[in-house]
Amino acid sequence: MNLAEIANVNRLLCTVSGHKYKLVKKITKHLKHYQCSCCGCQVTTNTKGNLVSLTEELKLIHLGIETVIIKRKAKKGDSKKNAVA
Repeated sequence: MNLAEIANVNRLLCTVSGHKYKLVKKITKHLKHYQCSCCGCQVTTNTKGNLVSLTEELKLIHLGIETVIIKRKAKKGDSKKNAVA
């Protein structure tokens, strides 16, 4: 069996028995990325908390949100340092 056949068997198993999702990345309290440990299928949570397929568009949107959060945390940390001094 080659790798392509093994991947197809794993996808078939996931279709029949269901995916085994593991948390890959936590962007915010409500926004998370998951990946199936068998077939590698990637999903994310939508606004209602349901799992949806992780598309390139959603990846870019989540990257933007993550960037804003990182900048906000950095700015908050700088203001605390200035207040102490």
